Amino acid sequence: MAYPSGSGSWLNLANDTMPWLTVDTSIVADTADYRLVLTNETCSYTSNETTIEFVNFPTLAIQPGDSLGICVYDSILVSVVSNALSYSWNGGLWVGGQNYLSQPGQYVIEATGINACKTYDTLDIYNYAVVATATASPQIINPGDNTTLSATGGTSYYWFADSPSYYSNQQSATTLATPSKDTTTYYIQVQDLNGCTDTASVQVFVSEQDSTIIYANTYGNIQNVITPNGDGMNDILDLSGITNGDPCEFTVYTRWGTPVYNQEVYNNAWGGTTDGGAQLEDGTYYFILTHNNEIRVKSAVTVLNNI
Repeated sequence: MAYPSGSGSWLNLANDTMPWLTVDTSIVADTADYRLVLTNETCSYTSNETTIEFVNFPTLAIQPGDSLGICVYDSILVSVVSNALSYSWNGGLWVGGQNYLSQPGQYVIEATGINACKTYDTLDIYNYAVVATATASPQIINPGDNTTLSATGGTSYYWFADSPSYYSNQQSATTLATPSKDTTTYYIQVQDLNGCTDTASVQVFVSEQDSTIIYANTYGNIQNVITPNGDGMNDILDLSGITNGDPCEFTVYTRWGTPVYNQEVYNNAWGGTTDGGAQLEDGTYYFILTHNNEIRVKSAVTVLNNI
């Protein structure tokens, strides 16, 4: 027999005639008093009351929420609101009621209360996606000319460079720029609505009026025409006298500054094709040969396929 504490209303419990008692908390879902009654043919005995305290599972809530986005390399302070006695994060990796979290993923929080009763909750951390891009058109310009810089990836923008440069609007996604030296690297820092930032860069090259003359004193005459028709004469651009065995990077651009071919270590065998192997149309292109990030040659080359 039992009654909820303070109510005085007795209840018959299942198995109350057995020497043990299993209490169904759906019937008695509160602290209750219990008595043991012993009877035989001639007498009975009633014990004093025994109080069994009903303990609820601890409450558990995550602040500021259970699904949180953060910027890459940032962290966020996460706290638990609970009446528990102790807390464990990811199986004991961390303890305590609050932690700074920086890695994306799922975290399991365990709250332990009275009588080792436990409550669990999960927290998801993810990174906001912000990816900056930067382009220049044209990428190769004549001295004193402008190029149009364009960027994507954010809601606010800021341009800067590795050398002095003129900008028509330094805090716009698109701006005109005039570099002050032959090769200028422009950087764009973008920021999104969440305050996350990313940076991208693009190089702009200033072509000389006749770069073959400038480099002729050092390397001799530079090949400026290829005729990739398979006759074995001028089919490829041979710069072996300039690379001189050094691992030089070779990049070809259209007259509008669009890169069409790149080889990190030039093998002196470019035959007027794109990176994908397609034959370029007849016309004038520009190439840049660099070694250890320094320009060794920057010149024009004409492709004539049917000569």
